[in-house]
This record gives sequence, structure tokens and C-alpha cells, in this order.
Amino acid sequence: QMLRRVYWLCLFACALVAACNFPSITAQNVAASKSDTVSDAAHEHKPAKKSFKIAIFTPYVGNSQILFNIRVAEELLAAGHRPTLYMLHMHDMNITELPVDPRITVTHVEGSMGLNGSQWLEDQAYFAFNNIPVWDSEFRKAMARWGEIHKTCERFVTNQTFLAEVESQGFDLATTYSINACPLGIIHKTKIPAWVFLNSGALMDSVAEVMGVPMPPSYCPPFLMDAGEKLCFVQRVKSLLGTIMYQRGWRSMVADVETRIFRKAFGPDF
Repeated sequence: QMLRRVYWLCLFACALVAACNFPSITAQNVAASKSDTVSDAAHEHKPAKKSFKIAIFTPYVGNSQILFNIRVAEELLAAGHRPTLYMLHMHDMNITELPVDPRITVTHVEGSMGLNGSQWLEDQAYFAFNNIPVWDSEFRKAMARWGEIHKTCERFVTNQTFLAEVESQGFDLATTYSINACPLGIIHKTKIPAWVFLNSGALMDSVAEVMGVPMPPSYCPPFLMDAGEKLCFVQRVKSLLGTIMYQRGWRSMVADVETRIFRKAFGPDF
């Protein structure tokens, strides 16, 4: 009889525990079921990631620039976008062709006006690794050659087939480089709604000025100045003069000249 009583007592206790826990278990199951249903419904109705058509205007002036833009295009492709590389030939130069993913559209656009690309690369290396003053005759000759780069822009602008092809693609976004301002006009003319500067190096003074990025000369030395972020008084004076010279030089030799090219082709209101 004692065992029978213990048996019934244990059975009653188990039933009582089950009865007490049943509502909470049921509520948890219902909540979990509802959560799973909502999660599944949200997953089913989640909008697909949008794929953008992106034009990448690439300066065909050296494999360092070309490779950088190819890598950007590959990353955009991997993210589900549709990039197109426009290789803008600005000089006469022989460049070893780099492999490009066949899914990336590549269009070569001829714009050279007979500029010697090899000489341009030699100038770049010479002034990068030597301390050449601005009054040196070689520096002035190099600047004169650099001042001829606007002629390539004129060829791009007058290439109606190229402009029509870009506009017909209906790009959502374009990227441009910092060498000159010509692609900015092309982007505006072909009605691409958004664009970004794509710099392969440090922030250029000209890009900072156009985009409104503050670069106080007391702390930010200008392009090609051999100085760090801590400047003495003399260096700050040089930095101020260099900043003024670079900004005015870039506008007079690049931006203003190319603006006149676009206005000549498309009217004074461009």
C-alpha cells in the first residue's frame, strides 16, 4: 500500500508539473511559429539588390591607372553591378594589354593629338624623383607639354559616335579621374545622373577645390611640395604660394580651357 501511495503521488506530481508548464510551452511554440512565419514572409518579399550600370572613364596613360580601374570594375561586377570601362587614349603610347574579365565591357576611345606618351612618362618620373625648381627650363617645358592635354578633350567632345553611345547606355553612375576635367563635361552631356571622383592616389588639390574639401595651406602642403604635416613659417609661406599657383594653373590650363571646348561645341550655356 505504501508503494502504491508513492506511485500515485509521483504520478500526480508529474501531471501537476506538466499542467503548469503546458501553457508556457504552448505560448513559446506559438511565438516561435509566428516569428518563423514572419521571417519567411519577409525573406520571400525582400526586394532584390539593385544592379547599377556604371561607366568607368579610364585614362589610358599607363598600366598603373588602367589596372586600378580594372580592379574597381571587377569588384563592382562581383557585387552584381554592370561596369563598362571607357579607355580614353590621351597619348601616343604602346601599353601592354592587361587581361580583363570578359563580362566587363571595354570600349577604347581614341583622343590622342600626337602627344608623346613615352616623354610624358619620363617627365613624370624625372620630376617625381628629382628636386627641380619651378623656374628650371625643363620644368617649364614639361608644363608646356602638359598644357597641350586639352587637345585630347576636343577630340572626345567632337566624337559624336562616342557621346551617343555613352548616352544610349543609360548609365546610373559614372566615375572619373583627376588628370583633367573633360570626363565631367562628358558625364553632364550624356545625362548620367551621378558621378564620383575615383583617385588612385592621394587627394589632389584640384579635386579638393572642386569638391569643396578644405585644405588649409598652413597644414596641407600643395601638390609636389616636399613637406610633411608640420610646417615652419617659411614652409607655410611656400605652401600658400604653391597652393595659389597650383589652383590658378589648374584652372587656366585645364578646367577653363576644357569648359571653352564644351561651350564651343554645345553652346555658351554649357
